[in-house]
Amino acid sequence: LGSNAALEGRMLATNLFGGNRAFSGVANPSGTKIFTVSFGMVGLTERYAREKEINCLSGSAEATSIYGMLDGVRKAEGKLVFKESDLTVVGAQMYGDINLVGLVDLAALGMKAMILLSDGLTIG
Repeated sequence: LGSNAALEGRMLATNLFGGNRAFSGVANPSGTKIFTVSFGMVGLTERYAREKEINCLSGSAEATSIYGMLDGVRKAEGKLVFKESDLTVVGAQMYGDINLVGLVDLAALGMKAMILLSDGLTIG
């Protein structure tokens, strides 16, 4: 809540002194860890989007922290949710035995930058 309040406070101060900034909202990325399993999410889940009658597509994938043949490999799973009308990312959920904070932040950045499904096919 602190980061959201700080952003809103700066916007309020700007507008009080003659500025004209609008609050565009926040994606509110979050994560938690229970014993050895990490969970992270940002934006909408597929179920919530459908409940709000937002047509969406989703894709799920598994990944490993390092090559599978090496010792110490750890697994993670993730899901991206895209708005069907323009294929922008509207949500991401992930869990696994790795630190997911960077991936959740990357998904939030993708949402803010309005990354498209097709952009993910050309990254790298």
